[in-house]
Amino acid sequence: MAVIGRRERRTPRRGVPGGPLALVAALAGLYALVFLVASKARFDRFAFRDEDLALNAQALWMLLRGSTHNSILGISFLGNHLHWATFLLAPFYAIFPSPLFLLSVQTLALAAGAFPLYRIAERRLGSDLGVVVVGAYLIYPALGYVNFSEFHMPSLIVPLLFWAHDAYETDRRNLLVALLVAVALVQENFPLFGAAYGALLAVHRRDLARGLPLTIGCLVYFYLGLQIFPPLFLSKASVALPTSPALPNFYPELGRSVPDLLINFARDPVGAFANVYEPRKGLWLAQLFLPLALLPLIGVNWLLPAAPFFAQHFLSSRANETSIRSHYAAEMIPFLFIAAVVGLARVRRIVPGRLGAILLGGALIAAVVAGNIALGCQFFLVRDILHMGEKPPDPLRKRLLAMIPPDAATVASFDVLPHLVNRFHIYPLHDVGRGHLLKRKFAFRLPSDTRYALTDWTDDLTFRTYDSGRLDQNLARAFADGSWSVLHAEGSITLLTRNGSAPAAKGAGREAGGGAAAGGAARGGKDDAFVMPPRPFVGEPQLFEILPSPPPGFREPKLLVDGALELLSASVVPAMTDEGEGIRVGLLWRLRAPVPGQYLVKVEIIDTKGTALASADHPLCYNLFPPTRWDPSQIVRDDVWLPVSAPIPPGDYAVAVGVEGYRAARRVGIERLSADVVITTNRAIVSVWKNRP
Repeated sequence: MAVIGRRERRTPRRGVPGGPLALVAALAGLYALVFLVASKARFDRFAFRDEDLALNAQALWMLLRGSTHNSILGISFLGNHLHWATFLLAPFYAIFPSPLFLLSVQTLALAAGAFPLYRIAERRLGSDLGVVVVGAYLIYPALGYVNFSEFHMPSLIVPLLFWAHDAYETDRRNLLVALLVAVALVQENFPLFGAAYGALLAVHRRDLARGLPLTIGCLVYFYLGLQIFPPLFLSKASVALPTSPALPNFYPELGRSVPDLLINFARDPVGAFANVYEPRKGLWLAQLFLPLALLPLIGVNWLLPAAPFFAQHFLSSRANETSIRSHYAAEMIPFLFIAAVVGLARVRRIVPGRLGAILLGGALIAAVVAGNIALGCQFFLVRDILHMGEKPPDPLRKRLLAMIPPDAATVASFDVLPHLVNRFHIYPLHDVGRGHLLKRKFAFRLPSDTRYALTDWTDDLTFRTYDSGRLDQNLARAFADGSWSVLHAEGSITLLTRNGSAPAAKGAGREAGGGAAAGGAARGGKDDAFVMPPRPFVGEPQLFEILPSPPPGFREPKLLVDGALELLSASVVPAMTDEGEGIRVGLLWRLRAPVPGQYLVKVEIIDTKGTALASADHPLCYNLFPPTRWDPSQIVRDDVWLPVSAPIPPGDYAVAVGVEGYRAARRVGIERLSADVVITTNRAIVSVWKNRP
């Protein structure tokens, strides 16, 4: 194997001067256009459903107001990652104060990586194959998902690393050092790239004056960034955190501190890999290398600068670090392509001539196109853009967002979180449910001066991926304590507002800390169960209610779900909303025996032709009071609000109810208890609504 710094033989340039570069610019422009349009469409359709875009946008907004505190994190954003690049982006955010600015920066940065990559490939392969490599880069599946996955600072280093390698190959050493310093300032673990290139300068180029200080400086900063700096930016509420809070949770098999991790891995690297290997990690490696026709393995020496990052993700216990559908490939993509270019140049010696170039270029394009069709998102984004008009932006969420004052402290589910970031106090519903901050193990309770809650009670990350086991209890303490009223409800989406202090409630715990800036701490034992009041909200409407007895005229239950949960009745009441007509369906439930879990309930109003005129689904009692918490003596009325796009004419309409398991994929048994109930494949017609003028 050639040493890592050896210069490969160059292939003479071909083609018309300027022509290939113009083609590269056109390809990069097309890529940027697709992702810019897709990012805007996804933002308008509330498709960003994690915290990263929101927390980075709020960091910029707060920084412009003189603070590094981030209410989504509960600490300074520098206590989470040393993202010094935030200071450089902040002035531009003042001009474009929207998360779309960050999405645009990310797209343009990744598209810009095409230009230095072309320079690297053109020197070794000629202009024709150089353009082919750029085309492969722009439709590389992992690159698409880096761009597709919220906003993450590591995406910004992709063009910087390409330019740094170009500077190394062309012997522009001062530029190389400057670029590697810029890379190191993007995130605390990125100085390792500078240490690698510093070693190359010192050993291969014999430039000790630049290489040795660069390597030593980057390693020192790497240590400071992991061990010394994070505690300096943590709030007083989090002083009990470990010095490097992100690492111990992700590498439990290897140690509980950075020195332990390094020592244990150095002692037995093969054993360390074997101890943490899972089939999904092997699949991840295949998804990175196969779309490049395994060429990086032929130029494997240029994968060495990225080896610490391959190890970081491969050894991690977090599944998303070894998923191609995340942003974690960003730091490895430049070296995968540099190694692929070197590998292609080595194979080119075996298959010379014009025919060899066509065969090799065709093989690379075929591999990356096949990989994108099987794994990627670029082609599918083009398809989605062409059909964008079929799914217009969600008017409900936009309308509810407009009802929240711009300075009000607000808690929100992930789908609307990025649309609320330009304020001092915004909190994820997810953290309220868990009872502690994401990635931080100190307790969190929603601050008492939070005034609005805009939530989708089926938010996937909150209620599926991050279920803490006490999620419903934490949410009930926060929202069903008698201090909130319902401004609007539709399907699974509600807008609540807090009216004042909550009355004392059994098991409500104590709130520590003060105000929206710091949040509060709540610690309780196993016996501090929250007792749901009969009317959890102030005034009308109620999302659900505990009744003392069945309504007058009740005769027999309609359905039996899982042999344990009875649907007693379904009543329909027309309800006016801010936008016009709506329908409220009240479902009356009673527990006969313990149930295995939570349920998702879908309600439809069906005409005589079988057409659903209105429908909505939501988790039973909005995930605040699941049937696992009910007492058999309780009768619970769960209200579902159905939107109506046009007035429903007078007539008789069927009320259909469908029930499925919510948090776990499990079969739900439905048994008819009344002769007037009709059960179809996925729903039961339980009542008739006589709509009269």
